[in-house]
Amino acid sequence: MVASSCKAYLEISDQAQRSMALRSELQSSGVSLVDCPHNGRKDVADKMIIVDMFAHAIDTPALSTVVLITGDRDFTYAISTLKLRMYRVVLVTLSNAHASLTAQASVCLDW
Repeated sequence: MVASSCKAYLEISDQAQRSMALRSELQSSGVSLVDCPHNGRKDVADKMIIVDMFAHAIDTPALSTVVLITGDRDFTYAISTLKLRMYRVVLVTLSNAHASLTAQASVCLDW
């Protein structure tokens, strides 16, 4: 499996100075940082991740792999939908992640 892209979603303006080194390290490692300004709105990053997963699905033939690192059940339906369309979904999550989330993934890895 070869990664075509790797993204991390965060509100960059909200990050403390101490995290500048981590952000720099992520960027120099090939991780694209996606700024998700909330402006008082809820679930901005989640919605951006879901849209990007489906944009990837539109641009990439089925049978490719999507890797998602989360423990958030809000992604359950998106994972299920991608899997039904023949995408392999690898979920990296905590061992205590909700069963409704882990059951949808093709492969579930414990973080």
